[in-house]
Amino acid sequence: MLMRILDRLPEGTVAVSGGLLVNGLAAYTFITLASRDLGAAAYTPVGLLWALSFLLGPGFFQPLEQETARVIAGRSANGLGSVIRPAAILGGSLALALAVVAVVAAPWIVDSLFAGQGILFVALLLVLVGLGTGHLVRGVLAGLGHFGGYARYFIGDGIGRLLLVGIGSLVLTDDVAVYGLAVGGAPFLGVAAALTGRRSAARGSEASQPVPGIVAPGRRAELGALAPAMGFLLVASVSTAIVLNVSPLTVELLAGPTQREEAGRFLNALLVARVPLFFFQAVQASLLPKL
Repeated sequence: MLMRILDRLPEGTVAVSGGLLVNGLAAYTFITLASRDLGAAAYTPVGLLWALSFLLGPGFFQPLEQETARVIAGRSANGLGSVIRPAAILGGSLALALAVVAVVAAPWIVDSLFAGQGILFVALLLVLVGLGTGHLVRGVLAGLGHFGGYARYFIGDGIGRLLLVGIGSLVLTDDVAVYGLAVGGAPFLGVAAALTGRRSAARGSEASQPVPGIVAPGRRAELGALAPAMGFLLVASVSTAIVLNVSPLTVELLAGPTQREEAGRFLNALLVARVPLFFFQAVQASLLPKL
């Protein structure tokens, strides 16, 4: 019975679910360690940084992943460059625009959300770049059907966050900086894990396949392949992400002087309630390229 159900799932669902499982367990380990080491009050700004990452990733960069996966799934190897380059331009432009907005609003963000911890703003900028890169890589891997690499992204992100905590605790004395920079650096380790083995595999296939468009000289990026749908998806995804993730930020902004730890507690409860939605990413990632 179980095998029959698994056979009906889109290709790659099981692999991505495994990666999400590891990521989820690592996330709850991170929460436990951060809550214990920082205490409720100091954990709150770190938790809000993580809440912002949930808003920025699914809200602003998931449309990039979805459109990249959908368009790549319909292209041959020689057409990849005309998708990846404009996708990278769009993703980079979006990350830059968000970074500019963040820098302009930095005094308010640091004082109102991060309790005066400037290092968490640095971590926020890392989150912007890391998530933008991560969603682009995930979109390419999903479009190519490389769901093993897609799963490795989640494994690298989750385990990497814990590794960064361990390394940071050895070289930094500020625990808030340790956990904040771990949140900011984790997406980069996820990207590194996702791309592990891809370069060697590409070398092995060079003799039997034409040179893919991703490295073909003289190809001009066509932003029109992605931009029209991206606008509509961006509006929908940002609206959804705000509804799902604005509550911990609102709790922090409305909290009184004796309630500063409530936002962190609220975020922890919200993460537990979101478990079903978290695992639906596996079905979404494997189903979308086939539409």
